[in-house]
Amino acid sequence: MLVKPQELDAERAAIKCILEDVTLFYDCGLVPETFFGIENRLVFEVISELGLEGRTPDFVLVKNALEQTDRYKIIGGDSYFELLASTEVLPSNFNEYSKLIVDAHISRNVIDAGTKIRDAGYTKPAETAVSVAYEETGRLLDFSTGGNSIDLSTLMVEEMVALNNRLLNPGSDGIPTRFVEYDHLLGGFYKTDEIIIAARPSVGKTALALRLMLNIAKQGRPVQFFSYEMSHAQLRQRLLAMEAGVDFSRIRQGMLDEVGYSQVVSAANSLGKLPIYIYNKYSATISELVAETRKLVRDKGIEVAIVDYIQLIPHRAEYATQDLGALARVLKNLAMDADIVTVLISQLNRAVEMQADKRPMLHHLRQSGNLEEHADLVLMLYRDELYNATDTNKGTAELLIRKNRNGPIGDLKLKFIPRYVDFRGGI
Repeated sequence: MLVKPQELDAERAAIKCILEDVTLFYDCGLVPETFFGIENRLVFEVISELGLEGRTPDFVLVKNALEQTDRYKIIGGDSYFELLASTEVLPSNFNEYSKLIVDAHISRNVIDAGTKIRDAGYTKPAETAVSVAYEETGRLLDFSTGGNSIDLSTLMVEEMVALNNRLLNPGSDGIPTRFVEYDHLLGGFYKTDEIIIAARPSVGKTALALRLMLNIAKQGRPVQFFSYEMSHAQLRQRLLAMEAGVDFSRIRQGMLDEVGYSQVVSAANSLGKLPIYIYNKYSATISELVAETRKLVRDKGIEVAIVDYIQLIPHRAEYATQDLGALARVLKNLAMDADIVTVLISQLNRAVEMQADKRPMLHHLRQSGNLEEHADLVLMLYRDELYNATDTNKGTAELLIRKNRNGPIGDLKLKFIPRYVDFRGGI
């Protein structure tokens, strides 16, 4: 039987070095989970606890802390410290001990990931098994690259290079939405940002998301669209109406004259050339969503991923509030790790209907919990004509910037065209 990679001698050597020179603990980057031997893991756990308390984890304090719990018996008591004392180490080799430990830990994770992928291949549907494989592979890549602190001087050099590029190419960092007023105020969408677009039902959340998708893709920037609510047929009909400028209901009912049909054919040809990827498996879990996104980032270079909408991602209903916050956090991490923009469409709760001014606020996010906490930008869509129909507000929509972690907030005007179920920037 194959034995998992392990470096028990290196684990003991690293622990002894730390107990003799605590400064090594703060530089090593090791954590209890990195250790394979249960005895070494428990001892390093105590070292970590003492270090976090600001106490020096020497032999005496570590042994005393272990004796206060069952951990002392588990590690073998005095015999462990006798073995540790007899272990010969060279403090100058500490980094090499640490590398051996980390490499073995990574190899064990590779084995565990392979086991999960193999088991999924035997027991899960093919599509789910592939998602598991992508998720595990992505996790391994994230783990193996790790993280590290960067000194401020390096960051300043990087920023000055980036700033000079922006001065030569104003607005080059942002992804234009082609809503002029929005781009002028905020500069477009920025990679690593998580953006929430929220509204009550039938206000036009999906229409706005689709318009943003088209505007971005027409710049040659690949976009991914996850639909948990609309079928492929509904989406393609919506997109044709928007692109062709033809009444949506006529496309849906097949009531087109010769001119309208010609416009639709032309629109279909144009849309077919855009770098847009649509995924509408209604039961797709957050793991499948992340795996699919990582695959398209790698294979197609997508820059924006849109999820319509977050409340429909399967999660445990009894923990809906907490789970939505957790989903938002996962998708924010995805944006940062993959260097893309994640756009989350969200419902609003009914409380907004109970107030005199129906313009939504942050607390109207449905089951919001900490949903908005993880977002860099929260945009809320409002159409006054749905509540107070007048000639002056007909076809007018408001995009309310309710949160902006990196810039101004305010209200912008959009034009809504019901026949095409479409939005245009400015009125």
